[in-house]
Amino acid sequence: RGFIKTGLGKRIAYNLISAFGSSSLRLAYALALSDLILAPATPSNTARVGGVIMPITTSLAKAFGSEPQDGPRKIGSFLMQSIYQVNTITSAMFQTSMAGNTLVAALALQSFGIGITWGDWAMAAIVPGIIALIIMPYFIYKVYPPEIKDAREAQQMIREELKGLGKISFQEWVMLGVFILALVLWATSQFTKLDATTVAFLGISILLATSVLIWDDVKSEKGAWDTLVWMG
Repeated sequence: RGFIKTGLGKRIAYNLISAFGSSSLRLAYALALSDLILAPATPSNTARVGGVIMPITTSLAKAFGSEPQDGPRKIGSFLMQSIYQVNTITSAMFQTSMAGNTLVAALALQSFGIGITWGDWAMAAIVPGIIALIIMPYFIYKVYPPEIKDAREAQQMIREELKGLGKISFQEWVMLGVFILALVLWATSQFTKLDATTVAFLGISILLATSVLIWDDVKSEKGAWDTLVWMG
């Protein structure tokens, strides 16, 4: 929610597209990299793609006149397939990139006495995950190719959108700091002995104390409460 509300997630994606998205394939990789960066601190893969990545992808497709009812194969269908398939990969790469992963870790501990830390999970998944991320957009590009290959027009549009965002705000700086803090504490949990949930509560507390999020944001995050109740 913090990534979406502050606009930091959009800024990260825009910067990557502005730097690398000169072709339809490179555009797909820029979106994949955006997803990968956001994944460790976005336990809802639906919120990550639905709230940050998909709206940007939709805007890119519209810029080329590629919509579901009109010219989907120009570039829109390719990008949508790419972000969907990539999201299934990033969801498996970190213990905190999808709600179900923490349940798996809890079951491993309860059923088999095997404790899986955030670092253990990341170390085990990082190599196959990166290989899959490298292969997947190119594979889709070959089996489900877009009609438009040159994406410089959309890249220029994104650069204009990036200028419109202005300078990075205080809320974005706080969100970025909390993001980095959470990653560092999760990755070093085997040394600090801090539970992943404790780190998450620390991050939420900082966001609330600095008014990056307000309590209404927490109450209205229905997906998180659904996860808490059903998995509990």
